[in-house]
Amino acid sequence: MTRRQDLALGLLGAALAFGVCEAVSRAGLVRRDYLPPASEVLVRAVRLAGDGAFLDGVGATLRAWALGLGLACAIAVPLGLLLGAVPGVEAAVRAVVELLRPLPSVALIPLVSLLLGSGTRTEVTLIAYASLWPVLFNTLYGLGETDPLARDTLRAFGFGRLAVLWRVELPSTAPFIAAGLRISAAVALILAVATEILSGFGQGLGIFIAQAQTATDGTLDVLAAVVWAGCLGLVVNGVLVAVERRSFAWARERRGGDGQFTKEAGRRTAVPFLLRWSVLLGAVACWEAAARALGSVFFPPPLRIVRHVRDLWLSGPARHLFLTRAAVDTILPSLGRMAAGFTLAAVAGIALGLAVGRSRRVYALCDPVLQFARAVPPPALVPVFVVVFALGTPMQVASIAFSAVWPVLINSAEGARATDPLRLQAAAVLRLTAPERLWFLVLPSALPRIFAGLRLGLSLSLILMVFSELLPGSDNGIGFTLTDAQTRSDLLTVWAALVLLGALGFLLNTGLLAAEKRLVGPRMSARTSARRTA
Repeated sequence: MTRRQDLALGLLGAALAFGVCEAVSRAGLVRRDYLPPASEVLVRAVRLAGDGAFLDGVGATLRAWALGLGLACAIAVPLGLLLGAVPGVEAAVRAVVELLRPLPSVALIPLVSLLLGSGTRTEVTLIAYASLWPVLFNTLYGLGETDPLARDTLRAFGFGRLAVLWRVELPSTAPFIAAGLRISAAVALILAVATEILSGFGQGLGIFIAQAQTATDGTLDVLAAVVWAGCLGLVVNGVLVAVERRSFAWARERRGGDGQFTKEAGRRTAVPFLLRWSVLLGAVACWEAAARALGSVFFPPPLRIVRHVRDLWLSGPARHLFLTRAAVDTILPSLGRMAAGFTLAAVAGIALGLAVGRSRRVYALCDPVLQFARAVPPPALVPVFVVVFALGTPMQVASIAFSAVWPVLINSAEGARATDPLRLQAAAVLRLTAPERLWFLVLPSALPRIFAGLRLGLSLSLILMVFSELLPGSDNGIGFTLTDAQTRSDLLTVWAALVLLGALGFLLNTGLLAAEKRLVGPRMSARTSARRTA
């Protein structure tokens, strides 16, 4: 198949998706209040282009997005170079990073709102925090992939440490930084829309969606704004991909880094346990001393937060695993919704992804629709699910599943496409059946990419779980506890919920990594982690 054929099939797939949505609504299979005809949504989206107030809101969202993303890059790139270039520093702060990274950024909205108020500063701060991690970790991976021979050659010619960093390490790391920036751009757009939806006043694309949700027959405006959000995501990603390909075409087929990354991973694993946690313990001790000395209500001492976590959720009887009644009413509902949504997304994403990826024509047909769905910020669709399901567990599970399914589906499809064609030809010669080829060839080949999608889906599941519980009308869950504590100015409970979410995110991510290493293998897992974002 040629690129022209791929493009033709992609346009056909988009037209088919549009026609199905139009027919379902026109035939009355779904209430028009829930799903207006696609043509009406498209017309409304076009008309919004002539609405000056709407365009001002889009501009406000893009300004906050750009400021937050720029701030994240300004912090993450130098910090990543420092951690990766100075021996021992990355190992010393790894425990702090691994505990902060899984914390869903939307969970910080109540705390940051209390500290900075509801406005641009809060939005930019949250965007910067969420966008920091992909750039930081890709910078670290890029330094691990630097050719050691090039470094040693410059040192042999008398070049200093900074010269080696500027001439060798930074150019080698640049493609990884660009890939991290592309991922962070999507994360930043998610946080921009989510923060605006929860604030509900001011300017912004998310604010338009939140206000349209409360209006009579506002679903049309919500879906039109979702189209705009998806188009913005597509344009941003397309521009960054084009710049990345044009600037780093020489880095597409790099071959020499896998062994070096494996060595680096092994070296880091050998770091003593105490060194990994010493900086974290020191930071907590400094926080404890400063909080007690200053007496700020916004930053209570860590020991007091831990005691509050224990009193709230972990002081129950041993026969109940020390869980209190409040823990049963708060933690278990959230975990249940997240598990249900993530399981649905994983099963559907893997099954559909393998089916789509097995055929080049089917992949080309579905690719535009998949790329658009992936580009839509998940919080923008939550108001649609509120209209369809009303507030409650079904809406929360549906929003989690719909948001988490796309990275799993797309990564599964890419993994299936990457199956060695020579092995497939050998399987045909040996007359293996289609299920046997799927089980013994396609699925093992796709597993590294499937787990990459599952990790992205898990992060989105945690974010959407918290976000759906932050919305007005929720009556239990960790997100509800956060908003309830915010309205009562109970900062101690806000901090306790944040600690709980950070611990849950860390445990869930660690468990998925353990499963990946067991099923995929530690070497392939390390290689995939280094290259999955590129």
